[in-house]
Amino acid sequence: MGPRLFSVLATVALLAIAVPQSATRASPAVQSSREVSVLVGTGQDTVAALAYFPGVVQIRAGDMITWKINGDSTHTVSFTRGFVPEGNTRDNPFGPPGEVLTGTTVPVPGAEAGVAMRHPLELYPTRGAGAPVETYNGTGFFNSGRMRNEPWVPGVLGFQSYSLIFDTPGLYEYVCLIHPDSMAGAVEVLPASATNVPDQAAINAQAQSEIAAMLRLSQRAHDAGSTARSMSGLNDTTLWSVKAGNSPHQAGDFRVNLEEFLPRDLTVRAGDTVVWESTRGHTVTFVPAPPAPEWAPVELGPDGLPRLMQYPAVADPTRPSAIYDPTQFFSSGNMNTGPRGGFWSLTFDTPGTFEYLCLIHQELGMKGTITVLPQ
Repeated sequence: MGPRLFSVLATVALLAIAVPQSATRASPAVQSSREVSVLVGTGQDTVAALAYFPGVVQIRAGDMITWKINGDSTHTVSFTRGFVPEGNTRDNPFGPPGEVLTGTTVPVPGAEAGVAMRHPLELYPTRGAGAPVETYNGTGFFNSGRMRNEPWVPGVLGFQSYSLIFDTPGLYEYVCLIHPDSMAGAVEVLPASATNVPDQAAINAQAQSEIAAMLRLSQRAHDAGSTARSMSGLNDTTLWSVKAGNSPHQAGDFRVNLEEFLPRDLTVRAGDTVVWESTRGHTVTFVPAPPAPEWAPVELGPDGLPRLMQYPAVADPTRPSAIYDPTQFFSSGNMNTGPRGGFWSLTFDTPGTFEYLCLIHQELGMKGTITVLPQ
């Protein structure tokens, strides 16, 4: 079931019922502006949720929201309505038909063919250092930059919070530019004289309720994927299936995101084939001589700003042969990008235990092992 069927507008209707009754009831007069906080993501290590908490927040015109990173994964808070980016673009699954977002990468000027970097519009906040907090009136591009617990470059790349003032009543959706197919939220701005808006305690209670529900679904997805699946192959061999990350049906919610191989550890016999499948961005990578290469190394550009680079030698598939050789580097590349598709396979005929990892999520601990028994 696609993101459009889980539209933010439908969520607004549901959460309008779910907002705790402890909400502050203001007097009819225009109230003083206030600041409320919203959490960005949740989970530690390989457990993540592609969501904002709460998914819909209700405020008054003049209020400020501060989003705070709340998990080990990296996200953005990005308002894009009415903004048409230059260069390569991609559809916005949560926007109206025809609305587009910035592309994921751009070529590096003067570099070799295939060398790219993450789009600068995604990486950096639209608010400059030391500038006043921006005010959003319903249109334009407003972006937090990449938010994460541990900055790549403190104060320059990788931010922990982002604030925005809202002065115009309306319903405004926003997305994560890193996970635009799954991660969206909404802000409902009521008139400054509105008498029934949730206070921070009510917002926190709603956020924790939604987080608890998401973590229960994460455990459900983990349990569903932990049992190895197989089928008979040729010449008395076996075909084994491993998920690189969970599939949406395992949890019943496309926002549940496990940065895990399911099952993590698999035992096969010599001659068997393992097929990995992914519906999101992951790699299956065997490194003969650690450490593994970085997926997106940070390098300074000519302007002095850090870049998140992408090199073909790391990003593209590498398979020296169809049969695994422990002395060689094997990698699927990004399994959820264009013509590379979502499947990748290797046959194993050398007994032993072989560790592999996802290059994109190695910092989160996304690793697995294949143990090969003699035939």
